[in-house]
Amino acid sequence: MMREELRKQCEIFLENRDVVKETFKWEISLLFPVCASVFTNKGQVATKEKLQECSEMVKKDAGIFSEFRGNAKLAVISMLATEENPNEIWSVTQRYYKKLREQFQPSPYLAVAAVVLAQNVEENEAEQYIIRGKKLYEMMKKNHPFLTYREDSIFAILLGMSDDTNDDAVMERVERAYHYLKGHFSSSNDVQSLSHCLSIVSGNVDERCNKVVRVFDMLKNAGVKYGQRYELASLGALTLIPIEENCIVEDIIAVDTFLSDKKGYKGLCRESKKNRLMHASMIVTSAYCNSDTANVAAITATLAMIAAQEAAMCAIMASTVAASAASN
Repeated sequence: MMREELRKQCEIFLENRDVVKETFKWEISLLFPVCASVFTNKGQVATKEKLQECSEMVKKDAGIFSEFRGNAKLAVISMLATEENPNEIWSVTQRYYKKLREQFQPSPYLAVAAVVLAQNVEENEAEQYIIRGKKLYEMMKKNHPFLTYREDSIFAILLGMSDDTNDDAVMERVERAYHYLKGHFSSSNDVQSLSHCLSIVSGNVDERCNKVVRVFDMLKNAGVKYGQRYELASLGALTLIPIEENCIVEDIIAVDTFLSDKKGYKGLCRESKKNRLMHASMIVTSAYCNSDTANVAAITATLAMIAAQEAAMCAIMASTVAASAASN
């Protein structure tokens, strides 16, 4: 039976998805649940009025060819709409984006990275994180020249915000995770994203990799086939939380079962089962992060865990946008 806390989190997620969908009917539908998770992760319920306010704000200040008006638009608007003072964060975001453009090629992912920085970093510290992020990006590119693309700029920035200030140690974790996970999952690009996600927090990355694989296998043994592409990053963010594997598996299955009977997940136009499982994983992550679990478990890297959630969201966005573009 599903815990009441999880049921409430599911209801908030579904409400957020419907509000985003109603407000932006003609946007890429695959992004609606991802944007819903932005609000759900913060324990908030989206409102059409706040979303429209932020949409007009971005439209007014960003030119028609701006990356803020492209594929990243919905994610940027949703992130801004979670803020008490979105105007202030939007102003900081634009300044950070200009600094990011001095180091990186323009892309919709860089626009999302600017919002992540604006929400988490003081202005007097932003430049050092951006410069460090560029250095880490170059290290990624050197290690995996055919896998590292513009969307990885987000992961580089998030890794640059890590509590581990040793760049070589950070990249060593990334490489250890990548080579371990490549033996278990087939998509090199998505394994790279997962390895970035698991490496944001300092400490033993081998244990985290083992946990991801164990949870994946436990789901499989229970007859639940979790996706091995962009879905993996969401599973990785969840396994950063110090919760026993059996509890994670039980909660994912319970939420997946709950969602299977809801609008958008049944009928001819339903989400795929893999997407539904990914959404279940996102909801379970939100439930734990919005509870006292983190404090009870004495997590010392709470901010890094939140950054990992952002990384999972960005990986999903990158992949769903690419898939939608290919289908058109």
